[in-house]
Amino acid sequence: MKSGEKDIVDVLIVGAGPAGLMMACQLDLQNISFRIIDKKASPAIHSGALIVHARTLEILHQMGLAEKAIDDGIIAQTIKLQFNRFKNFSFDISDIGKSSTRFPYLLMLEQWRTERLLIQFLVERRHEIENNASFHSFTQESEMICSKINKPDGSIEFIKSRYLIGADGNNSQVRSQLNIPFSGKTQHSRLFITDCEASLQLSAHEIFFSFASDYTSGFFPLPDNRWRVDGHIPLIQQKDVGFKEVSNFLGDKLYTGVELYSPQWFSVFRSHSRCAEIYRRNNCFLIGDAAHVHSPVGAQGMNTGLQ
Repeated sequence: MKSGEKDIVDVLIVGAGPAGLMMACQLDLQNISFRIIDKKASPAIHSGALIVHARTLEILHQMGLAEKAIDDGIIAQTIKLQFNRFKNFSFDISDIGKSSTRFPYLLMLEQWRTERLLIQFLVERRHEIENNASFHSFTQESEMICSKINKPDGSIEFIKSRYLIGADGNNSQVRSQLNIPFSGKTQHSRLFITDCEASLQLSAHEIFFSFASDYTSGFFPLPDNRWRVDGHIPLIQQKDVGFKEVSNFLGDKLYTGVELYSPQWFSVFRSHSRCAEIYRRNNCFLIGDAAHVHSPVGAQGMNTGLQ
């Protein structure tokens, strides 16, 4: 919110990921007062939710941000598919939706860059993202919500707002306190994900998928000869492994000759598909991953949150 308005606001947003930031931007455009808090000190610097779809770019265009996003990202030109190491197919996707949108392509834009665009939009309008501030609890009386916030200096602040928006992710504290069920499933199989540099026979505008009976992998271009690589391999199902083991496995399996090195980020995780039973209770709302989480296949998670 703007300085001098901290006694009471229309909306308190808990969580400054993509969905929370976009909500703040939209509230600003409607001249609705808000505060936005996040328990993290700053956005994570890794690719995260990488693919930006056409509808999201259309919304960014309305905000004057689409060109900046395109300049910061990479437009995918081609998808290459490999089956069982030797069967290869290639598809041109450079204008796959040209009859439907002014942005007929997939934009590779690292999540931290998307968040940076939205943060800059807010800062230019004299708004502040209050980092290192964690949501503790809230009470609701009549049309007013009072939220208890733990501040970075150890003090406690009570924020009064007319509405509360939980944009605080998969493990939403807001959703938990609202006692809203989060039904769905967690996949048993584990996946890996990494941002790294790579030596491989792909251009900087190509997406590559390799499928076999014992593994799947995907390669997505990032700036500066970096690649986002993710997939499912037997090693990570059996034991804890690191970047080196995954790199060696893919180097052995892919006939194209792949060498991965200089990892900036590596993680092993399980995919979730869940949805909150309701998105609103009284004057409290859930958005983004607090409301719904998706398989990474199709890159719908962040995009549905932004839209």
